[in-house]
Amino acid sequence: MKKASCFGSLRGGVLPPGGGLVQLLLIGQMSSIARQGKLTGHLSSKPRNPRLIGHLSRKLASGLLRRHLSVIPAYWTPISRVLLVHCVSSVWHLLIMSSDNPLPDSPTRSPKLFDQIRDRLRLKHYSLRTEQAYVQWSKRYIFFHGKRHPAEMGKPEIEAFLTSLAVDRQVSASTQTQALSALLFLYKEVLGIEFPWLTEVTRAKRTARLPTVLNQEEVRALMARVDDPLMDLIVRLLYGTGMRLLEGLRLRVKDVDFSRNEIVVREGKGSKDRVTMLPGSLSDRLRAHLAVVKAQHDADLALGKGEVWLPDALALKYPNAPKEWLGSMCFRLPAFPWTRVQGWCGGIMWMTNGCSAR
Repeated sequence: MKKASCFGSLRGGVLPPGGGLVQLLLIGQMSSIARQGKLTGHLSSKPRNPRLIGHLSRKLASGLLRRHLSVIPAYWTPISRVLLVHCVSSVWHLLIMSSDNPLPDSPTRSPKLFDQIRDRLRLKHYSLRTEQAYVQWSKRYIFFHGKRHPAEMGKPEIEAFLTSLAVDRQVSASTQTQALSALLFLYKEVLGIEFPWLTEVTRAKRTARLPTVLNQEEVRALMARVDDPLMDLIVRLLYGTGMRLLEGLRLRVKDVDFSRNEIVVREGKGSKDRVTMLPGSLSDRLRAHLAVVKAQHDADLALGKGEVWLPDALALKYPNAPKEWLGSMCFRLPAFPWTRVQGWCGGIMWMTNGCSAR
C-alpha cells in the first residue's frame, strides 16, 4: 500500500476526495485543544519522546474523529478513516518534533488530586498498601457525591458516605474506620483544611471477635494437602515462624541466621522490625532451597540479570548491592521474567525484570 501524502487525496490511494479539508479541520482542532492546556504537559515540559508524542497524537486524532463524524462523507470506507487518523497524527507529530517550542501558550498544569495524595503519603513514608487504600477511598468518596471536589464538601457529605457504606454496602466496622481515616488524611494533610468537625465525625464501634484456631490434627491435614514442595516449605515456614504472607515472601537471605535459628523480619506491619524463631525441622530444607536459589542467582548474574529491589534508595548509595547474594530474596520467581511494577513514566506503565514485587 502506498503511503498517502499529508494533504490532498490520491485517486489510487485510500483517502477519497475531500480528505484534505477534513485533515485541516482535525489539525486545527488539535492545535486549539493544545493551546487551551487540555493536552498533557509531556510535550512541552519534558524532552520530546517521539514514541510518546506519536501515541498521544494518534489518541487525540482518534477522539476528534469520533467527535466530528458528521464531517466525514458517508461513502468513506473504514480504511479511509484509519488512514485519515494516521495522516493527521503524522502532521501533528512533525509539527511538534520540528519546533523548539511547539506549545508556547500551554500553561503548566497543577498536579491532580490523586497524585497529591500519593505524594503526601510517600513523603510521610506510609506503606504501599495504605497508599492504594487511601487513594481508592478518596476516589469512591468523590464519585459517590457526583464527582464534586472534596473542598466543596464537609461533614454532612462524609457522614452520608460512611452511612451508605454501613447501610447499603454493609461493610465491617474496620472497613468503615479505614474509609474515615482516608478522608481525614485527605482533608488534613492534602487539602490543608482544619475544621473542628473533622474530629467530631462519628466513628464505627468495633466489635470484639474471637479468632478461629485450628488444632494440631487440622493443621497436619491442611499441610498434607499441599502438593508443591516449594509451597509446602513456605506454608510451614509461615506457620512455624508466625510471619505474615508478604513478610515471608519478602524474606531475604541476609535475614536468615542458621547459627542462632533466628529470622529477622524487616519492615513488618507498621514498618517495624522484629526477630522470630526459625523452626529446627525446617532448617535443613531451607538450606537446600537456598542452595538452589544461589545457583539460579549466579546463572542470572552471568546473563546480566539477577538484580533485586532495595528500599530507601539504597541502590543509588550502593550500586552493587542489588546484585549481591545476601540481599537476594529467599523465594524468587523462576528465571527472570518481566514483572509489572506499579509506576508511571511519561504516562506509560514501565516494566522491570525484578525478582520480587515491592
